Amino acid sequence: MVTKATNNTAGKPFMELDLQKFAQNRTHTAEEVRNVLESHIRKAIEIPEDLGDDRAAREAYLRKRKEEVAYKNACDELDVYQKNPELYTTLYALKNATNAETVSEGEGDRAKESERANARICEDQNGNLFLAVDIMKPTDISFQIHDGKLYFDPSGMTPDRLKEMLAYLDRRGLASFIDMDSLKLENADQTTGEMFAAAKDDIKQEIGRQGEDTGYSAAAPLAVEQAANDETQTPDDNNNGNGDNTPDIPVTGAIPVRGGDTNKAPADAYENAIQSLTKWMDKNKRRGLSYFVTHKGGYTVFTAFEKENPENMQQDGVIDSKTKDVKTRHECKLYVRMDENGRLEVSFSLPSGKVLNDNYADRIMDAYKDAGIKRVKFGTLSDANETAIRLGCGRALIVPVDLKLSQTKFDKMIDAAEGKNGKNNPKVIKYRRDLALQLAYQLQQKGIQWDDPKNKNDAECRCVRHAVGAYNFSPFRDWWEDFGLRYAYEDIIKANGSGNPDGAAAAIGAAKAVAKLYAAYNDGIGKKDATIGYLVSDQCTSLTPEEKEKFKAYINGHEDIPMREMPPEAAIYLFKTMQETQQKRAKNKIEEEYRKLVKDDFYKGNAARDAVTPYLTEASTEIDNVKTELADIGLPPIVVIRIGTPKHDFNKLKEELRHTLNRGAAGHQAGAPQQDPHAPHGNNGANNGQPTNGNYGRRRTQNTY
Repeated sequence: MVTKATNNTAGKPFMELDLQKFAQNRTHTAEEVRNVLESHIRKAIEIPEDLGDDRAAREAYLRKRKEEVAYKNACDELDVYQKNPELYTTLYALKNATNAETVSEGEGDRAKESERANARICEDQNGNLFLAVDIMKPTDISFQIHDGKLYFDPSGMTPDRLKEMLAYLDRRGLASFIDMDSLKLENADQTTGEMFAAAKDDIKQEIGRQGEDTGYSAAAPLAVEQAANDETQTPDDNNNGNGDNTPDIPVTGAIPVRGGDTNKAPADAYENAIQSLTKWMDKNKRRGLSYFVTHKGGYTVFTAFEKENPENMQQDGVIDSKTKDVKTRHECKLYVRMDENGRLEVSFSLPSGKVLNDNYADRIMDAYKDAGIKRVKFGTLSDANETAIRLGCGRALIVPVDLKLSQTKFDKMIDAAEGKNGKNNPKVIKYRRDLALQLAYQLQQKGIQWDDPKNKNDAECRCVRHAVGAYNFSPFRDWWEDFGLRYAYEDIIKANGSGNPDGAAAAIGAAKAVAKLYAAYNDGIGKKDATIGYLVSDQCTSLTPEEKEKFKAYINGHEDIPMREMPPEAAIYLFKTMQETQQKRAKNKIEEEYRKLVKDDFYKGNAARDAVTPYLTEASTEIDNVKTELADIGLPPIVVIRIGTPKHDFNKLKEELRHTLNRGAAGHQAGAPQQDPHAPHGNNGANNGQPTNGNYGRRRTQNTY
């Protein structure tokens, strides 16, 4: 949501920023951001006609109100985007990068992740966009990025807070820790100006002390665990370092290989990774001027610089003879090799004080992705670098191994995956499942089973349950919303809905057929190596023998099709077959109930209504349960129109009962005994004049179907 707020820039000190440079390295394009905003817009549900004292109706109404607010906010946000797509996209990228940063609190089992900072896109009183940033940890400071400048309140300012602001800018490539003289503070009072100068001096001294590249915590190694198939594998627990301290070579952790070739990368992985990095470098840099390729210690090394200069490599890392400062010029170094065990390794190192940005995190993960690798095992990473790598994994749809996941981290990785690839992309749904199974393994190591009912309300277990459920049931939802199942159902309901004098059985049959089809799919998808052959097997109890025979003839020997890949046409055929069966059953049940009710003096006045209503209610509940279950596992909601209140035509049955009654009356008259003349008048002498109806004054329990 875009907040309406005052920009609070009048008279405040500010720093000029290079937003254009940041925009050139944005992770998402304006079109991708627009797609994300459009995906937030959802259609509202219908308002209940009569709330009354119905608790469920009141809850539905409250949900409706919340959805209306969310819908309006999503539309408003898209409207704001349309005013200035490029600026919005830049602020959106800054916001996401800010909100992705986390810090660890506590140790061991008590450790938890919390956000380092929070950013929100705001619209000021003149309709201009700006970014409001609150850095809660460790300094608790707020500032605004507006009109290409960073503004802050000088009151309460400290050197540590100024340094934290500079660190924030540097992590996003908006300032430089190497050449601090290029960053000026303007419109500041003397005290704040002196404080700013002191903060810059401290940073220069830190640079001189820290040196550059490997040996510093920012030089984080990566190594790969390559799975030969799509099944989730158990990660190795060991990651013993045998670091090589040779300059310019990243420290590499030794990762044991399990038996067989499960950890080996594809034969052409190295060539594809090199091609992936070269392609990006050629598009965004110039070889020999702003990027260089060298070979050292078995690695192919890509050294990337911000500015073009043929002498970049010679001038990089040189110590100034006068100031003794290290003249670090490069942005990042990327290392690629195939290790002795046949695994691809893509590593990185950074100048001291630098943090891996999203741009280079994406280069690393894209190199793995283009090499055909879907699971990557990591060495030790700093918190900030781990954040960048995790989000890069999400965008590349790669599962990280040995990076501790939490619900917050999981959700942000999935947001990154959806932002880059689309919310309902089948690849994202599968990736969400695969990432959840990695989280499930992590839980298992703690003795927690994600599918244990007692862990139903655990946030991380719920993450796994929803992700696995969404993957398993996304085909059913696709049949419904995208491939005609919904319209096959609606055609029957609309033709036999409210006001139809003889549509109840058909409408009930349609709703129950959807529920039965869902139950059959649910049972089948839970089987190992599930195929549609399960539906025609003796194990399947959701289909009748006649339905199985018809469906078996329809699939014509293709029982080996995986359940998730069942063609939509087959699902619709099965629905129609089941609807015919359920319609016949509904008709029989309704008429059987009517026969009972008309014989009961207490009910016979409303027999036509009461014989239908329970089965309409039951069918409505069953199809609503399907809708609820799909929503509960995190899938987007499906649209299910109401059955309404169709009636059933009892004329033929009434005629039949009338003939039966007449025949019974004629037989009774022919052989009836004579009335006792001494019997009391009006009740044939029975029960001393009391009514003979044994049902008098009691309710009769309705049969369920």
